[in-house]
Amino acid sequence: MQVSPGEIYERYRLGADWFNRQNPSLQAHRFAERCAQGALVLEVGAGSGADAKFLRRSGLSVVTTDIQSNVADVLCAFEHLPFRDSVFDGVYARGVIHLCDSHMAQAEALRVLRPGGTLFVSYLLDIITDGHRLDVMGVLTWGDVSKVVIEKTSIRRDVDHVHQVVETMVIK
Repeated sequence: MQVSPGEIYERYRLGADWFNRQNPSLQAHRFAERCAQGALVLEVGAGSGADAKFLRRSGLSVVTTDIQSNVADVLCAFEHLPFRDSVFDGVYARGVIHLCDSHMAQAEALRVLRPGGTLFVSYLLDIITDGHRLDVMGVLTWGDVSKVVIEKTSIRRDVDHVHQVVETMVIK
């Protein structure tokens, strides 16, 4: 069965089951290690809630958002977070920023993050299937943060496609 890049992107956009978010991710573990016990963190794009559950068990106080979810505390778009400036100690956004206006979302994440807070984002750079490449977005730049802790690009192979994932963790 051939699947077009557009169909694959649509699966991600709709949060299809094969984008496994049922178990806490390695990224959630890394993020939790960077945050102090009791820190107030925001998870954008909560999906199934698996990462939020893990973050809470790790001693963090978590507020979750999503555009559609049974588990999110607040329903909203990443580009329009309904929170005050500098309120969160951490912002965690795994696999969601490429589904919206990435520059607006990045600005919103930094707006609600307090100085010295930790921001983690991961996103698809491109998707390749059946020899076709879909450029999802360009690499985000972080000139207005104090420190980039992690920035790596990896290749992930799924059943019917390959994609590049960028992971970045910064300190504001």
